[in-house]
Amino acid sequence: MALLLLALVGAVVLGSGSPSSPPAPAPRGCLTRWNGSTKARVYGYHAFHRHGYRETKILYLDHAGVASRQGRCAVAFASDALDREPAAAVKVFEGRWRPLSATEGISDVRLSELQFEAAKEANALLRPDGTLSPLL
Repeated sequence: MALLLLALVGAVVLGSGSPSSPPAPAPRGCLTRWNGSTKARVYGYHAFHRHGYRETKILYLDHAGVASRQGRCAVAFASDALDREPAAAVKVFEGRWRPLSATEGISDVRLSELQFEAAKEANALLRPDGTLSPLL
């Protein structure tokens, strides 16, 4: 039984090394909206210099915090762990840029997942001046 379990774990580990698809390009409208907002750029400057972020994933999120083809523009800051300030993890645009964590029903676990996904699927660079530039 233990040998069978070990073989199954080994097969999963070896099989998980398949190449993944490249990240989706950053939505241009969201990128333009971020770079055109003085408050977003000030936050980006803070995120770069105080939180150490260098990459982001720009995407659309629905109101449950799930990636969608349409929805609110979102900027998830790439990290392998949830930011010590959860409000700094992901920003969404709803008339203005604000923390996703302020949205009712979004858990710290989901914020952490979004940051981890951004680390693996970054599609934009955060510049020292707080602006974002596309990777693709």
